[in-house]
Amino acid sequence: MSEKLRIFIAIDTPPEFKIQAERIQNELAASNAPVKWEKSTKLHLTLKFLGNVDTALKEKVESKLQHITLNRRPFWLRYNGLGCFPNTSNPRIIWIGCNPLSSDFEKLHRSIENACTEIGFEREKREFHPHITIGRVKIRSGKDRRTIPDLIKKMENLTFDALENEVQSVLLMKSELHPDGSVYSILKQFSLTS
Repeated sequence: MSEKLRIFIAIDTPPEFKIQAERIQNELAASNAPVKWEKSTKLHLTLKFLGNVDTALKEKVESKLQHITLNRRPFWLRYNGLGCFPNTSNPRIIWIGCNPLSSDFEKLHRSIENACTEIGFEREKREFHPHITIGRVKIRSGKDRRTIPDLIKKMENLTFDALENEVQSVLLMKSELHPDGSVYSILKQFSLTS
C-alpha cells in the first residue's frame, strides 16, 4: 500500500508580506478573541487543496504542473485589504486580500483547476477568492463570542498597506497534521520562466 500525502498547490508570500502580516496579527490579538494565528512562515496563497493523495496521483499532479508552468511568464499580485469569511457577524477565517494585476493569474488558476479535474480531483464549486489566511476563529463559549465585536472593530480600523510582488513560481506543498497544528513543507517548485 502506497503512502498518502496531504498536499496542496500554492504561491508563497514574500518576506515583507510576512512582516506586515505579523504586525496585523499582533494588533488583532489584543482583542483577546479566540483566534489561532497562522505562523508567518506558513502564510501562502492556496490555488488548489488536493487532500490525501497516493504517490501515483502526486506524480500526475507534478507532471500537470510541470506542463502548465513550462511556458508561463511571471506575474504580479497586490496584497491589500483585511477581511473575514463568511462574514463579520460570524467570522471563521481572517484573511489579507490578494488582487491579480493581470489576467495571467486567472489563466494559471483556471489551468490548474482544469488539469486537476482531468486527473480525478473534484472541481471547486465555490467561487475562487484569492486570499491569505492569517487566523482561524475558534468559538467555544459565550465568553468567546463576546470578544468578536472588539476583534471586528480592530479589523475595521487596521490597514494592510498595499504591497506588490512578482510571482515567479508555483509550489506543490505537503501539510502534516500534528497536535499543535499543521507543518508545511515544499515538495516541488515549478518556475515561471517564459
